[in-house]
Amino acid sequence: PTSRGVMARAMAMSPAMSAATVARSSSRRRLLIAMNSAALVPTKSNSCKAAQTDEAFEAALKRAEQTLNEADTFFASGEYESAYEKYTELVRSSENVSIVLNERARFGRACALYEQGRDRQAVILLEDLVLRRQLGLDAEKAAALAVALYAMKRDEEAEDIYATATAIMPKLTKGYVPPRWGPRLLAAKDRFDRLL
Repeated sequence: PTSRGVMARAMAMSPAMSAATVARSSSRRRLLIAMNSAALVPTKSNSCKAAQTDEAFEAALKRAEQTLNEADTFFASGEYESAYEKYTELVRSSENVSIVLNERARFGRACALYEQGRDRQAVILLEDLVLRRQLGLDAEKAAALAVALYAMKRDEEAEDIYATATAIMPKLTKGYVPPRWGPRLLAAKDRFDRLL
């Protein structure tokens, strides 16, 4: 009940009873106000917890960036299986840390699979990335999917996706070398570009 309701009922009762009821409701209200105010005042405990949370987040982000650098190093040196493992580790560890790093790791993982000759698995991961569009349509990822689909003889799908990707990012057409693509995917892109 509201404080007005409590007061009105108290006045309708006997004078002794009404004074006690009003006193109880007033003290209850003061207690609630005091409790709410205390919750809003930053205490040493609250600020320590916030600092620990920030420090934990920063540490997790730093670990994720280190893992990405290690995965990229493996990929650049042609160690695709090791790169795949690092990218997979990053996918698992960065889900609650950074959407951008997580998406980057998912793409790296798909490219590492493609370079290992695991085309179907790579296409599944690329389709997931392109269709999910958590960060919007990424033209390079869509182009990678199109190239991989074309190599698997899924021409019509590949051409539609590639047309969308090049409409968004016209430089994807002939001669452009997307970063973070391996030699096998780049060779497939060259074959695809020659046919268009």
